Amino acid sequence: MHRVGYLLCEGFHVMALASQSEFEIASLLSGRPVHAPRNFSVAGGKLRSSLRDSEVPA
Repeated sequence: MHRVGYLLCEGFHVMALASQSEFEIASLLSGRPVHAPRNFSVAGGKLRSSLRDSEVPA
């Protein structure tokens, strides 16, 4: 399985996470986990996106 990390900072644009769907589709079509995307915070902990009303655990 390939590990893929997203390094996010406070106020990140939610479209930055759009490419994670490609990894989910690849795993779905292959019938097994192919990629394991994870979100990481520059400062550690939860982050607020550019929408400001949603938090992403990182």
